[in-house]
Amino acid sequence: MGCARCIISCPTDALEIRDVRNLFRPNLRQDAGHLLKRKSQIPAPRTEPAHRPAAVRLSDWNQAEKVLSTKDLQRQAERCLDCGVPGCRNACPLGNFIPDWLEAAARGDWKKAGDLAHATSPLPEVCGRICPQHRLCEGACTRTQLEGAVTIGAIERTLAERALDEGWRPIKPAQHNGRKVTIIGAGPAGLSCAERLNRMGVEVTVYDRSTKIGGLLQTGCSRIQAG
Repeated sequence: MGCARCIISCPTDALEIRDVRNLFRPNLRQDAGHLLKRKSQIPAPRTEPAHRPAAVRLSDWNQAEKVLSTKDLQRQAERCLDCGVPGCRNACPLGNFIPDWLEAAARGDWKKAGDLAHATSPLPEVCGRICPQHRLCEGACTRTQLEGAVTIGAIERTLAERALDEGWRPIKPAQHNGRKVTIIGAGPAGLSCAERLNRMGVEVTVYDRSTKIGGLLQTGCSRIQAG
């Protein structure tokens, strides 16, 4: 489209700008490596979290998948091509700022990544686990046609937890508008609604018959475990 973003995003320097200057300077180099003063990147394969053995999972209620190391998470985040028209974001029902928080995660800025993830998703730590990424963001990733899609889901759920460890807190409204809302039910839908209303300056009170928040995500698992 004439913006040269594809050239800047190309990790292997396969693309370059060619203009009238090359007529007078045939050896003029105008690829990403030269323009950004960086070395050509070696394509990295897709890395998925390993599944814990079934025999081990039977004895607890922990996650079925192991958590990728910080190095692997950042390496996967670095694989994002930062497309001019990001297929991952267009395929996301929430329109998440996926390339932006992948860039922050690649730098190790988990607080910034958390802010970006929570900007459009009230519960990224949940969506990162239960969302069908293979059909949505990862399915639309440009890397799918190359070495495999960026492991967006694994990074999303981990960055949400890392952000909390780094002291992430919900954004407080600049001021309340005087309106009050009561929400019945502290499940995912109720909590998401409360979070969005709170951002708009509404004073929210959430009621639930259970002493724990989370709805079926909390009480459903407890009942299964008790049974």
